[in-house]
Parts: sequence; C-alpha cells; structure tokens
Amino acid sequence: MSQIKIRNALEERVLAWATTNSIPVAWENVGGDFEDKHIRVVVFPSPTGNPSLGVEHRRYRGLLRLQAYVPTEIDGPFAVETLAAQLVELFPRGLTIEESGVFINIENTPSQSPVYQDGKFVYVVVETTYRCETY
Repeated sequence: MSQIKIRNALEERVLAWATTNSIPVAWENVGGDFEDKHIRVVVFPSPTGNPSLGVEHRRYRGLLRLQAYVPTEIDGPFAVETLAAQLVELFPRGLTIEESGVFINIENTPSQSPVYQDGKFVYVVVETTYRCETY
C-alpha cells in the first residue's frame, strides 16, 4: 500500500507544478503524442527493506525519473536545460512530502543528464532518490 502512496505523493507534486506551468505530462503506461515541450515521469521502486527485527518496520526506497522534452527547433539545449533545472528545484534534497500519514523524503539533490536527441525532441533526464519508513 505504501508504494501507491509514494507514487501518488510524487506524481501529485509533479502535476501541481506542471499545471501551474502549462506543461503536459506523460505518465507511466499512458504516454501521449506530443508536439511541444512536455515531461515524462517514471517511478522505480527498489526492493523493500526490513531494517528492524520483530516489528513492522519497512523501508521503501526508489528512484524518481523526470524527463524534460523540448522540440529541437526551440533554442537548442538552453531551453531543455532550463526546464530540467526547474525540475531539479522541484525536488530539493531534504524535501519531505506527506501522503495519507506516510512521509516521503528526498535523499539527494537531483542529478541532471547531458542533452540527448530523440527524433524531433531534445531531452534531459533528472533523477533523484526517495526513502519512506513505515512502522
């Protein structure tokens, strides 16, 4: 159940930012046919840990990947790197997000990849790790 809460919390934060900035989002298993800038979101859960014996302590960890896409004709790498920098700021190290009594912690400053080419788009990958402890 906590993986669902974790995904909801992370995706709700992305959705609020994307709505405010009028940027479409391609969610996992939904995709889309985009002509303009957009972001794609993927959550990669890691194996659940049980760091305490004899109690219901579970440690959820994982990776949040945000991919920022911009058409190649829009200002080359500057536009996509600017969009990626905004995504880095959206999940600062130390951020705690609460979802239905579960607290998700962003462990590291998000990393930003080089600029990649994908057909008519350039894109940058922004990744960060999360952790959630339940008892």
